[in-house]
Amino acid sequence: QSSGSARINSEISEADKQTMKSRLIKTLSVHNFSAGTSPPKISNIYISKLKMCEETKLFRKLHISVDIDYKGCGKLALQASTFLGKNMYISVEVTKLIGKLVFIFNREPQTHWGFCFDTEPEVEFNVISAFQKRSLPKFTKVVSSILKLTIRKKHTKPNYKRRYAPLFKEPFISLPPEKQFFICREPLAKGKLIVKLISANRVVKTNSTKKDGSTALYLLGQRCGMQNVVH
Repeated sequence: QSSGSARINSEISEADKQTMKSRLIKTLSVHNFSAGTSPPKISNIYISKLKMCEETKLFRKLHISVDIDYKGCGKLALQASTFLGKNMYISVEVTKLIGKLVFIFNREPQTHWGFCFDTEPEVEFNVISAFQKRSLPKFTKVVSSILKLTIRKKHTKPNYKRRYAPLFKEPFISLPPEKQFFICREPLAKGKLIVKLISANRVVKTNSTKKDGSTALYLLGQRCGMQNVVH
């Protein structure tokens, strides 16, 4: 839960900077969260977009759309620091979340996956705040608007976060350690291999430049885990 709280906290903090609805809030952070008592209801699953590669006959882009209806009462425990030097404690309960969720599988620019809402979902929150043992109804509206802004800016088309694990390997790879090869029990001497690159796609950009001015170029194979290095 700690890593999940950190990701939620990062997104809420960024959305909080974009709204100026309350001069009382300084920072807003997530302490804990719960997925709720029941999973969302999933229906109407279909392929909404499919783009194939003519050469490999594999898909280059695949979108799978599903309708979700969530009323499992997922909860967030938030803490807000104020400019007055005091802390507020907020409990947020997701009482309703209905929308069309799209799972995205894409090979461009690197193979990744993700998910987002096709349009802004219908969402309702039950927010309870406490500041020095006093409730603040106006403040609860501010928190609710920040959460809705996070969904709209971060998780609604065309915006979504690229994900790799656990389906694909992280594309920003590092060079493997050098290994010594033997032929007839004799070590193979180091040499140079000149390669003429005719064409390439799905190239990962790197900032690694050697002392002689050459740049390392990484090419990802069709299968996960295949890596070719060309200097």
